[in-house]
Amino acid sequence: MTRRERLEAKLAKREQRAEKAEARAEQRAATAQSILDPIPFGQPILVGHHSEGPHRRALARADANMAKAVEESNLARHHTQKADGLARQLDRSIFSDDPDAIEQLRAKVAALETQRDEYKRLNAWWRKHGTMHACPGVTDEQAAKLDAEIPTRYSWERQPVPKWRLTNLGAEIRRARERIVDVERRQARTAGAEASGGVLIEGDEVYVRVTFAEKPAREVLDALTAAGFQWGAGSWVGRRDALPAGIAGEGAS
Repeated sequence: MTRRERLEAKLAKREQRAEKAEARAEQRAATAQSILDPIPFGQPILVGHHSEGPHRRALARADANMAKAVEESNLARHHTQKADGLARQLDRSIFSDDPDAIEQLRAKVAALETQRDEYKRLNAWWRKHGTMHACPGVTDEQAAKLDAEIPTRYSWERQPVPKWRLTNLGAEIRRARERIVDVERRQARTAGAEASGGVLIEGDEVYVRVTFAEKPAREVLDALTAAGFQWGAGSWVGRRDALPAGIAGEGAS
């Protein structure tokens, strides 16, 4: 199961929990109302009257159900907020084990580079003309706003797009390119693990990298952790002499 699939499963569970909690809240609120319905609106407790005991018990039951309704409603809100966070993460993220991760990352790099080129074009226009008026792609209103704002900035930021924004954009492009290389390596190791019967072991006489084609059983992960292996970049890395015996004989290289 990929990371996206795991998060999608978590999202579905959160949505189900939110729906069930909301249904319980509505049921509790309805129960409280049904307890209060037979009591005339505004009817005080008649102290000493034979109705005093039933009246007090009815109010206590109604209060208890309303308190539970509020509790369940808060729980539903909690699960809904968690579900919203997972949905945003799924919508915005490119996971390394996505089948089309490389294509997504390349498209991201291309879009960022296009944005950077546009920023550079705007800055070049300002340096040449000293105004954004008549700059292609810039409306008269935008040009007037920039012309008034740019001279008020710090001297090193007196251009349409500040230097720090270009620097940050360049760093984001570099990170995306590095991720492409990383994903390509991960995919190559995963393919090697599949070709080796499910696990690929690479390294030298001291350290080894263990890559599984599929997520192994919990006891295998526990054994690697106990042996001092650390997870990173899609593989487990540790000392060869600490490699658990059950893994050492599979696909070793």
